[in-house]
Amino acid sequence: MSTTPNPRRRLALSVAAAVAASGLVAGAPSTAHAAPAPVGTTVDYFDDVYDALGAGSVFETVTIERFEYLLKQPGRFAFLVGDPGNASTQATIGHVNQVAKRLGVDKVYNFTPKLDGDTLDVWDLSRSGLRTGTSPDPAGGNRAGQGRAQYEALGNRLLTDYLNKDTTPQFTKDESTDPYLFVYDKDHTEGGAEDRIIASLAGEKSATDLDTPAETTAYEDQVEDVLGAVPASSYTPRSNFQFLKDEVNRRHTTTAAYADASKFGGDILDDADATDGWRVQTVTYPELVHLLQQPGDIPILFGGTWCHNTRAIIKDVNRIAQEDGIRTVYNFDFSLDSTGNSGSLAQHIRDNALPATVDGVTEVLRPSHLYGDLVNTYLSNAVTEYRTAADVEKLGGSVNAVSYLPGGDVTATAKQARKIQVGHVLTYNKDHKDAAGNAAPVVDQAIRFNDDGGQTEHMTEWWYVAGRDYAAGDARLGGTYNVASEAGSNGLQNQRAFAKEAIAEIDSVLGGLAGEEHGTQVAVDGVPATVPVGATPTVQVSVTSPGHAPFASFNTASASVAPSTGTARPRGEVGVFDGSELLVKARLSRAGTASLTLPAQTQGTKAYTVRYLGRGDSLTPSQSALALDVAGTASSVTLAGPAPLTYGAASTVTATVTEGATGTVSLSGLPGGAVSAPVQDGTATFTVPAGTVPGSYALTASYGGDATYAPSSSTPLTVVVRKNASTLAVAAAGVRYGTAAKVLVAVKGAAGRVPTGTVTLTGPTVRATGRLDASGRATIVLPRGLRVGTHRITAVYQGDRVALAASRTGSVTVVKALPGATRVAVPRSVKATRKAKVTITVATPPGLAKASGPVTVKVTKGRTSRTVRATLSNGRVVVTLPRLARGTWSVKAAYAGDASYTAGRTASARLRVVR
Repeated sequence: MSTTPNPRRRLALSVAAAVAASGLVAGAPSTAHAAPAPVGTTVDYFDDVYDALGAGSVFETVTIERFEYLLKQPGRFAFLVGDPGNASTQATIGHVNQVAKRLGVDKVYNFTPKLDGDTLDVWDLSRSGLRTGTSPDPAGGNRAGQGRAQYEALGNRLLTDYLNKDTTPQFTKDESTDPYLFVYDKDHTEGGAEDRIIASLAGEKSATDLDTPAETTAYEDQVEDVLGAVPASSYTPRSNFQFLKDEVNRRHTTTAAYADASKFGGDILDDADATDGWRVQTVTYPELVHLLQQPGDIPILFGGTWCHNTRAIIKDVNRIAQEDGIRTVYNFDFSLDSTGNSGSLAQHIRDNALPATVDGVTEVLRPSHLYGDLVNTYLSNAVTEYRTAADVEKLGGSVNAVSYLPGGDVTATAKQARKIQVGHVLTYNKDHKDAAGNAAPVVDQAIRFNDDGGQTEHMTEWWYVAGRDYAAGDARLGGTYNVASEAGSNGLQNQRAFAKEAIAEIDSVLGGLAGEEHGTQVAVDGVPATVPVGATPTVQVSVTSPGHAPFASFNTASASVAPSTGTARPRGEVGVFDGSELLVKARLSRAGTASLTLPAQTQGTKAYTVRYLGRGDSLTPSQSALALDVAGTASSVTLAGPAPLTYGAASTVTATVTEGATGTVSLSGLPGGAVSAPVQDGTATFTVPAGTVPGSYALTASYGGDATYAPSSSTPLTVVVRKNASTLAVAAAGVRYGTAAKVLVAVKGAAGRVPTGTVTLTGPTVRATGRLDASGRATIVLPRGLRVGTHRITAVYQGDRVALAASRTGSVTVVKALPGATRVAVPRSVKATRKAKVTITVATPPGLAKASGPVTVKVTKGRTSRTVRATLSNGRVVVTLPRLARGTWSVKAAYAGDASYTAGRTASARLRVVR
């Protein structure tokens, strides 16, 4: 290993790097880039997982395949070995980023030997839970050298073939002491000896080691010693596109079976594919898991450069992404080192775990949980060609799934995950829900839906894709087919059509993510307008999408019959809904049709909805109404009720329905609206409340029907509610003439009810009216001029809406009133020769009759007296006395009363008689 440059050289290189970055040096790399595309989620992994980094750092992850690829390439590369779970990486990466940017180093590649970001460390497999296979193997077969040994060999190869080809080898598989930052050049020598590591930095750092300015400066000087060991302009970063182009082309063209380019095609990728920005980005397993936890729309290509089926489509995946303006299609390889998918390779995680217990310790041959947990956690609704046991139970066929131990826990019960073949394109959004509201994170997949309920993944070849538009009989890019024979010509065209369909499917999936949405229409046929109860009618559904016409092949890829191609119809599911309830669901055939058998129908008019649930983002859901009249068995209902009722007494009405009928009966005609009651043992009972207002009611019972019997109605039943009786009591105290008499009338109703309304008093001499109060009483005041005597009166209650009218006779006695004062008016004197005249008055209350009747006037002087009688008229009378002798006479007047007044008190006066 070369020594790191001294500080003066480091400063000179820093200045040179700064000048180069300024663009003042001829040959400085251009920094112009195409404007970012507008569609899809772009995740800055380093910004997300490292606290010390922001967006746009110099780092880029590399898979172990790409790491080894770079180690083989000429040029100079800067590498950082570490991961977010490493405290030293977290503490140092921000400083490395700052120094790199300061020096003008555009790219530092980040590699972690922990292929899963955790325990699957190719340099330390002690926590991996892997075992090395044997022959014979506890899991069956010859597994010698497989499993853990394969990962160990992979880790060893990185050291022996690349990293330790150095004058002073330093890599020992110990992350605490091994170099973690280094500059690499496979062609660099020192004294004629290989010296690939030009400069490096080893040892761990913690956050507390770098928490002062002095410590930070000292550390960044060390970083600068490494990254500045060569001029920034001498770094030769190779893009992800260059890596994929090189490896895709190498693996295709160096395959012996594909040597004839006229039959199998030559290079797959060329520089023109990146003219508008290469869109496919490989990611590591930790990156993929992180990616699937992020919001937004994410397109994914599963597959690797080792896979001829992935190589077949990668060019068109990139093209379609460019055309649709998709920023990035993320690419992940289930073969962690991109070796292949052989059942003997433990690096291929999409295969069974094969656990075995040796000496009481259970370990697995393959870390299949990385695949199983990934699929069942994040891609739970993905569909595949190969079937799990659950799929086989529904669809038949045979099981071909990945058996794994969740979380790598050897004590856990094994589970199965659907096996995704590669290359496979799908779009993902962790928050996506389907039209029924169910979680559906896999928004869409490029896959063929078969009419048997299963799927076919588009395992095609590059030469078929490249020649997909060639005419029949054209032998170019024909692979091994002999187009001279009919079977050979047909076979080739079927393969080409299958490949063309594969690209069309990818176009639909990515187009949907890019907003290429197409409307759909649902047509329903085959259902009669009326069906009997219990029928299970079949609905014929057809879904179309005007304007959406992707290519489709209707033969299998390997068919030798004449090709059958056309326009793909919408795929997905249709369902019949009763409101929000799903009654039945079916998958559309490739013709865009489905037959749905409804469950046994209950009677009534049905308003169903037939809904197409859509496909991902490309085909919108749609629906059509389905009206169905289900004729029930005829039913009858009769009503029986009481004889006429009296208000205040409750009764019942009974509706009798056809034997065996269930459900409810509605009774109408009573005040307050219709009421319902359940049918129990063939009858429904209703109460006529005690408070029902008297009257005549026409009641009708309506049976609502049930699952078997149709609705029916009864003939009307008349129920009469009569008014109840009421009783009166009349009471009046006697009064004197001139005093108003008060008559108390009390009315009582039945059942404790208080009647309302008015009471009228009538008689030969009176008529008066009063209103009943809240207690059913009325006090009626008679005129005060009622003559003396006993007056017979009749109280008549007029009744109200629930009480009958009633009457009662009583009497009022009026006795004579006491008169007012009697007064005698005499002259001042009178001569003896003349007759004196005196005036007698009897006072009475205003408004009453004036007093009448006899008055006796008696004059007395000594033993002599004279008496004169007279009769009052209008309360007054003038009495002429006889001639009286001279002297003073006593005059007394006594009123004897009349028909209205009692006798009054005697009034006195003195009369002087003179000569």
